[in-house]
Amino acid sequence: MNRRIWKYVVGLSILAGSLGLAIPAKATIWRNNDDSYGDLFLTLNTAPGVGHYYNYPRPFNGLTSQAWGENADPYASGYFRFFSGASTTTNQIVLDIRGGVPNIGARVQGYPPNGGGANQSWLPIFRFLDIHGAACYTIHSRADTGKVMVQDRFLQITLQNYNDPTNSPGQYWCAYATDTSGALVTQSPRPF
Repeated sequence: MNRRIWKYVVGLSILAGSLGLAIPAKATIWRNNDDSYGDLFLTLNTAPGVGHYYNYPRPFNGLTSQAWGENADPYASGYFRFFSGASTTTNQIVLDIRGGVPNIGARVQGYPPNGGGANQSWLPIFRFLDIHGAACYTIHSRADTGKVMVQDRFLQITLQNYNDPTNSPGQYWCAYATDTSGALVTQSPRPF
């Protein structure tokens, strides 16, 4: 069962709603489990004029840049493509490994879908419930299943080896959603 744990500023909620920027109802908001820097969420940097969009951990703001949906990868059974809630049908943005090569330290970015590339295909694996009761996952790249998406010590989202002690707890992403009032609520474990 979902339970309320945070609520953001009412003024931001009104602004987001009036601008059409509110988080979609079925979106997942991914909180990084590394609390060293406070509660930080996977956020698409939507700066204009860039061919790619870096993802950064940022405090919860209730906007679509922190909302992520997922679709089954049509090219790989059991894997998913995560798309940004800030995407439009004409400008879809998905999680992508910059340069397409799963090297340690490669940046995870937002980028338009480009076919069946493994660099845009991900496998979330449930690991535990966080202190609020949200399901936490490691998110593995199909390009190299031994590599996961990590919030690193430079507050960047990069690809790193799974279970490397220097990456823990930044390798865990906990699933939240918003209720009708815009407050964050936990998501129970679910099969991906």
